[in-house]
Amino acid sequence: HLHTLDLSFNLLELLEDVWSIVDSLSIKSLNLSGNRFENSKLTSKEHIVPVESVTELNLTSTLVSSSQMSQILAKFPNLNSLAIADNRYSSEDVETIFTDKKLIQKLKKIDLSGNALKTVPDIVMSLEEVNLGYNMIQNLSSIAKWAPISKLHTVDVRKNELRRWSDL
Repeated sequence: HLHTLDLSFNLLELLEDVWSIVDSLSIKSLNLSGNRFENSKLTSKEHIVPVESVTELNLTSTLVSSSQMSQILAKFPNLNSLAIADNRYSSEDVETIFTDKKLIQKLKKIDLSGNALKTVPDIVMSLEEVNLGYNMIQNLSSIAKWAPISKLHTVDVRKNELRRWSDL
């Protein structure tokens, strides 16, 4: 049966169209990168029918707002890998997306590269792999503070604004 559905870089605008496709499939991986869902109207979280089978979701370069993103995450409660790179998210946006910790209980890996992050989001400390490359992060003190109790084993921070070893 179908394992991966790649709908990246099409002209999709409505998430409802995607939901009508994935609701009937038992896929593990869904790639929606490059589509533009920025004006898509979503139903409230209470009316979302979850898709339990999807464990990998790629929403890179979709320009989905932070409020929409938290609704999308409610659709996929079993995610262990999430890519939301290149969406122009600030550190505050990322904190907003992950306010509801239940949405990310199973998450192990996240790609936040190419956004506008200035600080390391708190969500990072509960994960195993994090890509924070191509942001505007100036220090990693929060990672160092949490390192002894964190599950984190891979952190990509290339092309940020780290200036001195002491910033790490």
